[in-house]
Amino acid sequence: MKWLCALFLLVAPAFAAAQSLPALYDVEGVAEEDVLNIRALPDASAPIIGGLAPDRTGVEITRLNERGTWGRVNAGDRAGWASMYYLARQPGQPAGRLPRPLLCTGTEPFWSLEIGADPSAIFEAPGQAPRRYRNLWAVTSANRTDRYAVMGDGSDNSRLSAMIGRTTCTDGMSDRAYGLDIGLLLRGGDGTDFLSGCCRLQR
Repeated sequence: MKWLCALFLLVAPAFAAAQSLPALYDVEGVAEEDVLNIRALPDASAPIIGGLAPDRTGVEITRLNERGTWGRVNAGDRAGWASMYYLARQPGQPAGRLPRPLLCTGTEPFWSLEIGADPSAIFEAPGQAPRRYRNLWAVTSANRTDRYAVMGDGSDNSRLSAMIGRTTCTDGMSDRAYGLDIGLLLRGGDGTDFLSGCCRLQR
């Protein structure tokens, strides 16, 4: 029984952290003349695909490996892994609330939705004027702390509704791996558009 309790204490912190990802981290403990390597796999012998400066802040970690020792981070157009030993989580990122600000994007058709830290959002798509939404509010699911609903009002009497969840998401155009997905519903005088995409944290 004692070894089971010890095992739980070791696993629980990593599990709890994984449930509250994605989150922003800062690089610490890396020498000034060095970089924190981003590797293709969560393994110190895996190929290096990028690096993080020793003073880099706001690194988005979207997933941990099973042991919680490596964090998945995007490097260019692909996802890699960095050692969590050199990454410190920024404070003020509760698991039970929608993280903000966010930048959500989708492809074919291409679009973007910037959700601000204040109660506003801007939707943009090629060939369209930006649509601004105000009075934005978000609510956490009553039975899932990793699912959120977002709603807002447009200046032209249009409405924005979105469902956002903490889960692995890919854009279909690159090898980047995001930690949030979105189903976006835009209703206005020209009809209703339903779009799917991924979101990343903004620093």
